[in-house]
Amino acid sequence: MMLTVAVGLAWIATCYRVWVSLTQRRTIWRTSFTVAMGLTAVAFTLYLFRAPLDHTFGWWNLTGLVAHVIMVAGLGFLLIYLEALQMPRVPYRTAVFYLASALTVALIMIISWRVAPLHDRAVDDLVGLAGHRSVVVYCLAFWTFIGLALVIMARTCLARGRVFQNEDTARSVSLLLIGLASIVAVPVVILWSASVLIDHVTGHQAATINAIGDAILPWPVLLAAM
Repeated sequence: MMLTVAVGLAWIATCYRVWVSLTQRRTIWRTSFTVAMGLTAVAFTLYLFRAPLDHTFGWWNLTGLVAHVIMVAGLGFLLIYLEALQMPRVPYRTAVFYLASALTVALIMIISWRVAPLHDRAVDDLVGLAGHRSVVVYCLAFWTFIGLALVIMARTCLARGRVFQNEDTARSVSLLLIGLASIVAVPVVILWSASVLIDHVTGHQAATINAIGDAILPWPVLLAAM
């Protein structure tokens, strides 16, 4: 249910960002944010329909990988947007660094997925396969990149939200809510990462830790959507 809501919100936000980008002056921050939103909407949609798509193409868990890789690409453009919030012109090297980082993470995930035991059946949750090193590498690469992006987003949005407090109240509130949502989301990826590591090291599933992360997840989504 939460994923379905997230898909709807992501596409509404994407359509709005595309309209803004087409009707207003093109800037690096506006373009990068629009691309990030569009990639996020595509990733969420693919992940929601991963089971029927895998069945259609006959390649188990491929759609989940594609969705995650697209999400990583979206985070790369999001980091460029966050950089653009802090300065009028984003250095070329900075933009290349963020996109290259996203590409590196995506390659690690693709290689890990290829050698992981994911190709003979549908796997709904990778945590159940945390005993395999390749799955741990996949999860940690994905979640670590998300976590770093969330930390940068929290720091940037909270700082810029205070700057715009007197100039543009609506933008200030929006940035502050996104910053707060990012802070709340960080423990989610930490808990998920911890559950995978504990399972891999001890051989015992840390279902409770993973469940706590799942329980927290709706709150940052709701905050970001406000």
